[in-house]
Amino acid sequence: MHVSHRRTAPSQGFGSSDRGTRSKVHITEEHAKYANHGFHSPGPVYPAKSSLAKQEVSNKPSAPGYSFSGDTRFPSYEADKTTIANPTNNGKFLVPGSGTYEPALALGKQADSNKPTLPDFSFGTASRDAESRKFISQEHAKTDYARVSPGPTVCNMKSSMGVQTASTKESAPQWVMGSDQRFRYDYVERGAKCPGAGQYEAKPALGNQVLSKKKTGPSYSFGSCERDQQKKVYISRDHQKDSHGQMSPGPATVGLPGSCGRQPSSKKPTSSSWGFGTAKRFVYNTHTKAHPGPGSYEYQ
Repeated sequence: MHVSHRRTAPSQGFGSSDRGTRSKVHITEEHAKYANHGFHSPGPVYPAKSSLAKQEVSNKPSAPGYSFSGDTRFPSYEADKTTIANPTNNGKFLVPGSGTYEPALALGKQADSNKPTLPDFSFGTASRDAESRKFISQEHAKTDYARVSPGPTVCNMKSSMGVQTASTKESAPQWVMGSDQRFRYDYVERGAKCPGAGQYEAKPALGNQVLSKKKTGPSYSFGSCERDQQKKVYISRDHQKDSHGQMSPGPATVGLPGSCGRQPSSKKPTSSSWGFGTAKRFVYNTHTKAHPGPGSYEYQ
């Protein structure tokens, strides 16, 4: 049922759009700045030049290149020297090939002055203790802080109990068990006959205090007064406001006149009333008894 004054509730569902179309929807400038950042820019499509072989850029040096020679390998040098320029060899000189010479290694010390010798590295033979003593800089020296200083177990720590040898530390008092005999002196015998601490009756701190120097604390108990009598005790005007209306008659005490029927108050009009009459029927129509009624006739 479609009613114009009722609001239709929102409905949700799964969208049918794909991710490509969804990514093209513009929300705000901030979303477009971060969500689509770099999507339409060209990717790694630039042809990266190889670092091997000849370099086209002038600021990058080309590495040396090596190749195999196409000349005849292992020519016979023991033959007649006239065969070196023999026309049967198509005018080519029988020179030694690339495999005849022993090329110098690129690693190690270079004999050729045109080639720099690379730095040589090896595992050192020094111990860790000797290596740690080398000074490099002030910052490196901070890492060796407290390595040469004595540890906590080297120093002989004096005990804090007993007699202190250092003058800056005070020795704590000491107690020992006496080695003398007991009950040797007269005052000990006289003290044994005196009453002890358990022979006195200590007065409790609760209840009524006998000594005048001690104040008796307040005591509380449950009252024996009834609630009806407690309500009649006058405390203040503010407390008396809580009893407002308790002695006044309630709504059920006053008899309210009904709003139906005759109203005794002159301010309220009495509404009209109807009733059934008590007079007898057919008192004035006695002559009609001799006449036949509508049911006395018989229709033909």
